[in-house]
Amino acid sequence: RNKTPDNIWSSNFADFDRDFEPYDRLLFKNGKVDPLKTASFEFLMTDYTPRWTFYLVQDPRIPTG
Repeated sequence: RNKTPDNIWSSNFADFDRDFEPYDRLLFKNGKVDPLKTASFEFLMTDYTPRWTFYLVQDPRIPTG
């Protein structure tokens, strides 16, 4: 597995973690997006299951402190 792929990128986050089981997950780290600002994310998604529809779930983390 490629530890530093070129096809995963974010304008505001320096690092990321990938987990493949039990669900595929991409966690962007070491960055932030201020309120009312935008960020860009690029990554390749493939799905080999025989279904017409699949879902991308976003889980924003609210900082504490």
